[in-house]
Amino acid sequence: MAEMYTVNQYDMGFSFDGDGDRMAAFDHRGAKLSGEAVLGLLAIHLKELRQLRDDTLVTTLQSNLGLDSALSDYGISV
Repeated sequence: MAEMYTVNQYDMGFSFDGDGDRMAAFDHRGAKLSGEAVLGLLAIHLKELRQLRDDTLVTTLQSNLGLDSALSDYGISV
C-alpha cells in the first residue's frame, strides 16, 4: 500500500482556516507556533534585511512580555 503522507524537510509550515481569515504556523517538527513566536521571527528577519523601521515591532497590549525580552536581545524594541 502506498504511503498516505509524504515526509519532507521543511523549516516552517502554514495553514489557514476554512474562510482564510486566520492562520496557524508550525515549526520543522510540526509543533504549532504562538502568534508571538511568528511576530518575533518576522521582526528578526526584517531587521536582518534592514527593513524593520526604527528596529521596532508594534504589537497590541495583549502581546506576551516574553516577546519584548526575546527581541531586546536582537536590538529590537516592542
